[in-house]
Amino acid sequence: TSYRYNIVHVDAGRKYFSPTSIKAIIDNAAEAGFNQVELYLSDNQGFRFALDDMTVTTSTGNTYDLSAALGDGYTASDGKCPDGSDKYLTQSEMTDIIAYAKSKNVEIVPCVNAPGHMGAILEEFSDFRYTSGWQTSKSSIDLGNAEAVAFALAITDKYAEYFASQGCKYYNIGADEYANDLSSMGFENMGSTLYTKFVEFMNSAADIIVGHGMTPRAFNDGFCYKNYTNSVTVAPSKAYEICYWSSGWNGYNVAPASTLSSNGYKLINTNGDYYWVLGNSGWQCSANKASGFDYTNFSGNTKISSPSGSMFCIWCDFGNTNGADGGTQVVSDTADVIAAFGKALPTVRNNTATDENKTVSDASFPEISVTGPNLTKVTVTETDAPANLPTGVTAAKAWDIVPYVGEDEYHDAAKVTLPIPTEWTGADVYGGVIENGKVKSIKDVELDEEADTLTFTVPHFSTVMVLEAEKTVDIKLAIGEVFSPDPLPGNVTPLDETGLDKNVATVSAEYTQTDRTD
Repeated sequence: TSYRYNIVHVDAGRKYFSPTSIKAIIDNAAEAGFNQVELYLSDNQGFRFALDDMTVTTSTGNTYDLSAALGDGYTASDGKCPDGSDKYLTQSEMTDIIAYAKSKNVEIVPCVNAPGHMGAILEEFSDFRYTSGWQTSKSSIDLGNAEAVAFALAITDKYAEYFASQGCKYYNIGADEYANDLSSMGFENMGSTLYTKFVEFMNSAADIIVGHGMTPRAFNDGFCYKNYTNSVTVAPSKAYEICYWSSGWNGYNVAPASTLSSNGYKLINTNGDYYWVLGNSGWQCSANKASGFDYTNFSGNTKISSPSGSMFCIWCDFGNTNGADGGTQVVSDTADVIAAFGKALPTVRNNTATDENKTVSDASFPEISVTGPNLTKVTVTETDAPANLPTGVTAAKAWDIVPYVGEDEYHDAAKVTLPIPTEWTGADVYGGVIENGKVKSIKDVELDEEADTLTFTVPHFSTVMVLEAEKTVDIKLAIGEVFSPDPLPGNVTPLDETGLDKNVATVSAEYTQTDRTD
């Protein structure tokens, strides 16, 4: 079976939940058979988790201090509001919460939303807001602004790094309802060009999260939205586990759950019909209703026979309901719903107490190994490398690798060690994996030249490869500067002087060709 997760989601962004209240929800979740609690830590109405260092540095080299954004956000035009406490959790408190959850055999999954639902943060960084015509979104970054994108990705990197250091294995980037505070929903009007920017953002975020050894998650809104996948050249990474909450409504044309499933995405049933929303008595799932939850029946009455899990969401849209009580009343009001919901769900393996990285190999390919949580075996089949290799790649070797936990296939991130041909010595060597029908290069690798092996983390399992590329060296010079490098390893491509303006610079290269000896 692929079913792995029973999750309670807590909106601790709009409303401040004290460590005591969060631990009480962990207790309730553990007692009901849930193995994960997702903490939603930022939204328009609040940004409520402070790291010891709140500065982020973008890929462009700019540094921003997020400290002023902490605490309460703003009251939106639809009445959604913070709780008025202006409080937030500290890093030491979060570290203690994660340890407490682990003692109860529950994993903490962080959710720090981007590129939408960032309003509390963007109150302090308004230049990064998205503008469409005469309207400006208070909640969402401008995906066409490279620095705004770098800013949001730097936040993702900062928080993913901390949570990974605490042993967390999953990170939800949210990614729902982009620019939903405009006159019509942002996804509906963005068009294929801006949608491409969204997909590129999501894929960059996935790379960051996977790079920290975590599995990325997101809500379903932007995945295959309005069938844009038919008109753009990129698709959101298959590394994402999709929390499917809504099949859309008039003017919001999200993809059906069946479309995402058939496209290879793993789905978590997060059916919005079973939400519990603070301050909205008409949208508070009762224990009686929760007891009838069908984990295979997704929003839109779509049946998915093999979901990855289920999520019960506690949202705090109207955070000032019950005042600034640190979430104590929400804990009390949802306890029976959590209990009933848990009884309706399949029993899941504990993902925390027994998790231990295990290294496995296939006797037919002893030089190949996979290291991941609780792995028991792996099957390896050598296969042909695809013809559409990335630019610059001159050779590839490929294997279909399927790891297992017990009798269940394991699909999440893990570390692989693969052999590389001895004749590739001196070339650039890196990893690869088939994603969305294309080869995705993985350049964060460990090369063991003595053993002729390459080790790297794959975000998921399909066809896994080692890739050979020509050795390249980037050289940057000031006008008038001369650079004479030491001999460079590898093969030399004859100099191409096409387009070279010799009034600006001249280049000469000489090399000696020698026969290889092993």
